[in-house]
Amino acid sequence: MSKRPYVICHMVATIDGKILSRRWKHFKVAKAIGGQYEETGAEFEVGSWLVGTKTLREFFPGTKSLKQSVAPVPKGNFVANPDAETFAVGLDTNGSVRFDENEIGGDHLIVMITAKVGDAYKAHLRELGISYLICGEDEIDFVELLESLKKEFKIKKILLEGGGLINGAMLQAGLIDEISQLIVPIVDGGGAEISGLYDLRTEAPETAAFDLTLIEQQTLKHGTQWLRYRVKHPASTKK
Repeated sequence: MSKRPYVICHMVATIDGKILSRRWKHFKVAKAIGGQYEETGAEFEVGSWLVGTKTLREFFPGTKSLKQSVAPVPKGNFVANPDAETFAVGLDTNGSVRFDENEIGGDHLIVMITAKVGDAYKAHLRELGISYLICGEDEIDFVELLESLKKEFKIKKILLEGGGLINGAMLQAGLIDEISQLIVPIVDGGGAEISGLYDLRTEAPETAAFDLTLIEQQTLKHGTQWLRYRVKHPASTKK
């Protein structure tokens, strides 16, 4: 039995692989893609989803200062609601997001942080009843992240809805099991400054490519294609 959840990367992209809609949000298909994304994601019946810091800030844009005079915070992870049935999981490597509630749309909030995050931020999360798990010293350790989610919250499946760098890091670590991709009939035309589905901070190694097996293909309204693939993991990357 795997020590981590089954990971489905569920994303929207143009046919040239770009995931930011700022150049085409006025197109007709852009008005429908949000609903298509939610509807197709719901078909997996997965109650947990994972996003990065940028998406967390879209839900919690506040910038209030933290209380600096706080009592020492107990070491280790903090599980505020182990009995929750659905979870919104977000990355915050540096402890920069300011929250005002402990859920998103009824999903209990779990923040994945690093060991360098201070007690003031942990106290902020504890005061609101937000769970947090420490996964890595200076950067997020994605293996530890997934194993902690399964151990602490019994999460068996999760939708990865990250940006290009998170998706790329998890793919290269052998942590994505399935890809669910909505392809809108648009060419973004952007260069490297526009995020792709699977990006890397450094030059890609020769082993960066992954073979896929088609599970299912559907044509949705407005010409959007929904493609599902199983990722073939080389023995050296499978976790």
